[in-house]
Amino acid sequence: MKKARGICLAAILSLGLAAGSGSVSVFAQNMEQEPRGQSVSQDTAEDGLDYILGRPMTEAEKQEQKAMVPELHELPTPDEEAEPVLTQEQRAKASYQERFDLRDLGLVSSVKNQVENGMCWAFAAMSMAESALLKQGLEANPDLSEEHLAYFFYNRVNDPLGNTSGDKNIANDASSNYRTIGGNMQLSSKFLSTWSGVAREETAPYVSEISDLDEGLAYVSEAHLQNAGFIYASEEEIKEVLSSRQQPVGINFYYAFPYYNESTAAYSCPEAGRSINHAVTIVGWDDAYQKENFDPSCGVSRDGAWIVKNSWGDAFGDEGYIYISYEDKSISGAVFTEFESADNYRHNYQYDGSSGSSSVRVATRASHANVFQVKGNPSGSEILKAVGILISSANTDLAVDVYTELTDPADPSSGIHMISAQPVSARYSGYYTFPLQNEVALRENSYFSVIFTNRSDTEKNFSIESTVDSGWIAFEASVGAGQSFYRGANGTGWQDMNGNYLSTGKSVNARIKAYTEDSSIVLTAPAPAKASVQTTTPAVKKVTIKWDSAANAVKYEVYRAPASGGSWKLLKTTSKTSYIDKTVQSASAYRYRVRAVNGTGAAVSYGAYSGIQKVLTKPEAPAKLSIKRSGKASEKATKVKITIKTSARASAYKIYQYNHRTKKYQIAYQIKGNKLYRYQRSAKKYQKIGTAQKSGGKITCTLPDIDLKNYHWQRFKAQACVSKIGFGEQCSKYSAKITIKR
Repeated sequence: MKKARGICLAAILSLGLAAGSGSVSVFAQNMEQEPRGQSVSQDTAEDGLDYILGRPMTEAEKQEQKAMVPELHELPTPDEEAEPVLTQEQRAKASYQERFDLRDLGLVSSVKNQVENGMCWAFAAMSMAESALLKQGLEANPDLSEEHLAYFFYNRVNDPLGNTSGDKNIANDASSNYRTIGGNMQLSSKFLSTWSGVAREETAPYVSEISDLDEGLAYVSEAHLQNAGFIYASEEEIKEVLSSRQQPVGINFYYAFPYYNESTAAYSCPEAGRSINHAVTIVGWDDAYQKENFDPSCGVSRDGAWIVKNSWGDAFGDEGYIYISYEDKSISGAVFTEFESADNYRHNYQYDGSSGSSSVRVATRASHANVFQVKGNPSGSEILKAVGILISSANTDLAVDVYTELTDPADPSSGIHMISAQPVSARYSGYYTFPLQNEVALRENSYFSVIFTNRSDTEKNFSIESTVDSGWIAFEASVGAGQSFYRGANGTGWQDMNGNYLSTGKSVNARIKAYTEDSSIVLTAPAPAKASVQTTTPAVKKVTIKWDSAANAVKYEVYRAPASGGSWKLLKTTSKTSYIDKTVQSASAYRYRVRAVNGTGAAVSYGAYSGIQKVLTKPEAPAKLSIKRSGKASEKATKVKITIKTSARASAYKIYQYNHRTKKYQIAYQIKGNKLYRYQRSAKKYQKIGTAQKSGGKITCTLPDIDLKNYHWQRFKAQACVSKIGFGEQCSKYSAKITIKR
């Protein structure tokens, strides 16, 4: 029986909006005729080399190692690498421990054997998922199915919510199948984000015959992908991820026999820009690994190597591991992944079922949005817990908005604004899940939207799903109207991505997802509209709040919080559209908000909170003024001492003087702190002229230049005032009048 031909593709696709990278060139290795280079023999062995058998291998043993390697087929190198995250200066200063190995932490699963099939990409992906389960303590000895991932990648099944019908990943070579066509880390990450492909080994065992799996197994999942970072394949960037996240890094590289030293399991490809034909996982590094371990043909000039978990069985290399030099010039497409248990969320709302994505430049303050209809729990309702997005730029800052109860499904912002500009960030390009700061209730059959806005200072690449052909593989994206939308930086007007978003007229989907859980609460009525507060009127010891009636509301909840932050307290539930809060103090600052409620008991729904209303209550009026003359009454500039009984929490006092010509009171002086100011009417500002003294609940100051010569009497009154940044100023009623006579 002829041995099945394996293709182990580890290429990174960088698919533009036009067709992909063209046809695949095939490299068929001939093990007998391949030149070997100057390998280390038993006769010429140098002391101190890391022989995996404690000695150089015999030629027979080397041939046994070669026999374990599947037939490898060469594919073009990735068109596009991930962006560096570390700056050149940070990379130059980066300092890591000399040796790091995830096996020492118990975070690496057992070595597997792909045998003759070209499924290294699936083995690498599942190895990373198994490490994630180990890190979280979810499995003692996890064994996930590579067969399940590879089969359903090329035999896609519509998702349980029915939103990805028609999306396909297609092997263009009719003679290939899911085991031989290959894949890579980025492709597998996009596919795993659909919640298909992470099943136990017993669900779809890896057997010699090609499987024909039941469609009902497609979304049987042991874990859910949470994050997949596409990282720049430099020594410092890979070390940073390995040490900080304590997760393996999947890579692609080019494997050729001349560059592998079987005796030391050391490998390094010296050819820059070389194609790739294998995928593995880096589980650690060793800076002291000697450069002499590598075959001289590799040209390795310094010590140091990656500790790499392979998928050619534990009899290959160093118990299934090999050592790849830091100087290997073929490493590309580095990826890390993070998973959680499959019970974290119940439903995955998505439109991007195929795995070949393109990206578009999105201006700062511009947005992508997906609109979904709630349909996962017909007997109850759902709670939106988290959202996800695939981005193609590093160091991206985003804002998340969520609208529910859309009145127009073609307008993502036509509903109730439940999440407003929640800031999130992604250090690396890739796929990310972001838990929401507040859970959002969703009524079955209603529409909601998830909006991601670029809040970075520069343009960023957002990933989109589109129909593309990359030669060896093609991707079909079934895009419908009313699914994905774009809004420009001006913040007005949404464009449907179905046909009129791109200048080419090509239909695409935003790679945005929403994750929900079921709720037993039945939202039998639509959620009410957002409450809109009309006025907040402060008095001395009360605040009156009035708001507009909200559609679908049967009652309203009024909340209050301290001025400087703190928790919100429910003050009142009322069917009216106004409320008087009589539990406040005078001269104090508060924050208020209102939300509408619909339904009662278990069947209840809520509208979005109103905008926050900042309110400063008025101080009590000064209870008593006293005044006496301190100068001669016959003089035009008589000094007068005035005493004001202080008002609780007041920060200033304004003194008004009667104007005999206008027959009105005018502001004349102000006491602020312990300083006395005179109001200059022509300049419309205060000028400091003296000080004030506080004692025994009273404040006293001397007013100069009081004219008791031309006017036989002068009359005064005062106000207590309080001010707070962001809340403005409030002043009390006037005190009783007080008169000084000549």
